[in-house]
Amino acid sequence: MPRIRTGQLKADPSFLDAVPRSAMIAALRVHVAEADRRGPVRTDHHYGRTDFHLETDAERRSTKIWIG
Repeated sequence: MPRIRTGQLKADPSFLDAVPRSAMIAALRVHVAEADRRGPVRTDHHYGRTDFHLETDAERRSTKIWIG
């Protein structure tokens, strides 16, 4: 199973208000497990009725988390 670095996590405040930490950690695990080793990585997730996204840049310096 490929593993990637996520770099610094940057979560949108609305995400932090809407999604519990346990759901964020579960999504991060899926994000890392599904990632290709090259290029940016984006995965889509949901918690209840809230859809959210994770995106790690190609250089693996940061991962953004936002509702959308």
